[in-house]
Amino acid sequence: MIKCPKCNEILKDGTNFCIRCGTPLKPYSGDMPHPTTKYKFKTTSLIAESFENRGINFSVIGEHNGELLQVGFPLECGPESRLSFICSNDNDVAVYVFNLISNIPREKRMRAMEACNLINSKVRFMKFYLNTNGEINVGYDFLQRTPDNGIGTMALEILVRVIRILNSEYAILMKAIYSDEVLDGQEHSGSTD
Repeated sequence: MIKCPKCNEILKDGTNFCIRCGTPLKPYSGDMPHPTTKYKFKTTSLIAESFENRGINFSVIGEHNGELLQVGFPLECGPESRLSFICSNDNDVAVYVFNLISNIPREKRMRAMEACNLINSKVRFMKFYLNTNGEINVGYDFLQRTPDNGIGTMALEILVRVIRILNSEYAILMKAIYSDEVLDGQEHSGSTD
């Protein structure tokens, strides 16, 4: 058993990335199913091909039960973030931004959770949540068994949508953590859906 250096999750020996927080633990070295396929899972290959065709930089870390494809991007008013596509069989993909904000002081966690709930009430299909370590993460699930011809397009749409929503809503998270002002959902203009 090994422990994730970031979140202390206990994982099986040989694990390449933390399932809980997405931290890469070692470079990909898994068995490839076909010599012509770059990645173990078809879903990863479809997303990678779509990103390569558009010049989007990404990295892939393999795991026996899935692959983690990560795309880095800057926020307009926040830190560099990473969108993680966790791919497995049957075109099943979970999408996360791990550690969007971390090290939230205990006394501010309730306000951070209120901000997450406020954002969740405005945004469909994405979920902002505060974990027990004081980190805000964002989750997004693909429809299970999405057809092959839709995977790459959906991944691109999700990437763009996540960046747009994070740019729009990051300020309310900062307001919750660094001020005592009322969290008012009316102050954000425009739809985030």
